[in-house]
Amino acid sequence: MTIDNQDELIMQAARMYYQEDMTQAEIAKELFLSRTKVSRLLKMAKEQRKVEIRICDGAQRNTFLERLYKERFGLKEALILADSSEKEVFLSVARLAAQYTDSILTENSIVGIGRGRTLRAVVECMQPREKLPIQVVQLIGLMNNPSQNEEEMELVRKFAGMYGGTCHNLFAPFVLEDSEARQVLNRVAAVGKTIELAKKADVILCSVGKFDLQDKSILWNSYLEQEEKLHLKKMGSVGLFCGRYYDINGKMADTELHDKIFGLEMEEIVAREHVICVAQGEEKVLPILGALHGKLFNTLITDERTAMNVLIRGGEMI
Repeated sequence: MTIDNQDELIMQAARMYYQEDMTQAEIAKELFLSRTKVSRLLKMAKEQRKVEIRICDGAQRNTFLERLYKERFGLKEALILADSSEKEVFLSVARLAAQYTDSILTENSIVGIGRGRTLRAVVECMQPREKLPIQVVQLIGLMNNPSQNEEEMELVRKFAGMYGGTCHNLFAPFVLEDSEARQVLNRVAAVGKTIELAKKADVILCSVGKFDLQDKSILWNSYLEQEEKLHLKKMGSVGLFCGRYYDINGKMADTELHDKIFGLEMEEIVAREHVICVAQGEEKVLPILGALHGKLFNTLITDERTAMNVLIRGGEMI
């Protein structure tokens, strides 16, 4: 079967994938195309809005707030779960994020992933509709904690394994004091290739953390002295994004720590096609608000209670 018209070809591939539930491999065989070509056609179908993806797993979404967030904050997408019980909301948001992420992945996708409890829940909830040779890569180096590092590396392996893809762990420390050591490490084949791959990621999956002087996390205890913590507080830091602290306006804190982080730079992260932030709960309200003001991500996945509180704290009128 051959189709000359590009638009018709895009629609045919989209119908077969979304309506007839055919895999990309089956479509490629039917249309006498390569699987890579089919992947591109499906991506074009979404970009040209020839298909509209809706996540329907029984959970209701607040479409009014979703439209409002896209208009007010210039987001590419906003997925806001309608109110559910406090016990269920964390996993419900994680499931929503897993489904959305699956809906935008193609066989050529390179996914950069952050760390933390929220992202582990998202990966646990994933149920890929088909195998895809995606690549999953860590965005920043390893912490000074072997057990936590093993969890984070396993997260990357599990994500890639679910799709039959490949994982790329960043075998380098999170913080490098010595600039010469940084240059040497960048020249190490395995490390340098991982960083270069991360720079090509089209999907970034991340969350935001809170700024709290009482926080007992590994990041605080391993890398920040009390004087630096107080300095960050004085500068009005409210959140943490991919290892970097920022204020309510999304401005990055002026701290030496940021210069020592080994991994993708902030400007490289925020410039990706899909930067998906998954976060919910009262402690994430100010971090989300600051990140929205700083345009640190272009897709937000949360619940309506959190979304309403973000608007209230930001003085936004509905």
